[in-house]
Amino acid sequence: DPSVPGTTIPVTGVETVTMWKSFSIPGGATSVRGGEDVTYTLHVRNTGNKDLTNIVVRDPLPANTTIVSAAKGGALAGTDITFPALSIPFGQTTTVSFVVRVNNNLNGVTSINNIAYVSVNGQPEQPSIPPSVGDPNEPGDPSVPGTTIPVTGVETVAMWKSFSIPGGATTVRGGEEVTYTLHVRNTGNKDLTNIVVRDP
Repeated sequence: DPSVPGTTIPVTGVETVTMWKSFSIPGGATSVRGGEDVTYTLHVRNTGNKDLTNIVVRDPLPANTTIVSAAKGGALAGTDITFPALSIPFGQTTTVSFVVRVNNNLNGVTSINNIAYVSVNGQPEQPSIPPSVGDPNEPGDPSVPGTTIPVTGVETVAMWKSFSIPGGATTVRGGEEVTYTLHVRNTGNKDLTNIVVRDP
């Protein structure tokens, strides 16, 4: 149309994000033994071509943990940790985080596995991916969803020895029958078998 000067190329809006989930354990540990407080951080990066709003993040509470706290308005809703909808400018990354306590009883558990989910403006949810091996502030392998924390098996016991003397005595004079009792407590993080006790 000669009456309309110039050439116009339409721009298709792209509303995409990448989300990865990193974790930190006190002391810089990379595995858990039970009882630790683990901080999970969800990194959400705007990979679209414009500012994004109404980004919804949810994270099912990891099995074998209990929630301690959540930042930026996060809260446990049923079995999911949810956060208020996020707005992320073009090319930027926003984080939300929460803290869980690992159960002391990890019998039969070899790892703490978890996948979070994110959606933009009602689009289908997409799963989180692990962080980069060398940098938790960058995304890792997108072909492997979720984040895994190894569990270190602990096989420890505490044993103590008590005694009783007839009549409630606490000393002997000779000729008494003394009953010794060996108490063995499982102080590990799983059921234990093949515990051998000997007493010279």
